[in-house]
Parts: sequence; structure tokens; C-alpha cells
Amino acid sequence: MEEFESRYVEVMVHPDHVAGARLLKPMHERQVFGRSVMLFENVDRAQLAALGRCAGPASPICLWRS
Repeated sequence: MEEFESRYVEVMVHPDHVAGARLLKPMHERQVFGRSVMLFENVDRAQLAALGRCAGPASPICLWRS
């Protein structure tokens, strides 16, 4: 489980950052209430934190809150 948590992060991307987030090649993208939620593998968490917020406040794969 630790490897999973350190490898994957799901982010609800701020609308202003969707194009930039797509450049990081998310593994998956879905729409939730009109917002883009993207799943990333092995992408720097600080870089992802600048794009939006953790998708789901109780998500076990998210190590920051914004």
C-alpha cells in the first residue's frame, strides 16, 4: 500500500491549469461536477499541488490539502 500511495495521486485540477496538467500526461481523466479530475503516476507532488487540490478529502493517495 505504501508503494501505491507514493506512486499515484488524483487531483481535481483548477480550470485555469487543465492544459498544463494534461502536459504531465495523466493516466486517466474524468469530469466531476464540471471539473477535471486527473490521475497521475510518479509526478512530483509539489508540482501537482500547484494545479489544484486532492480529489476527495479522504483520499488515501493524497498527501496535501489546499
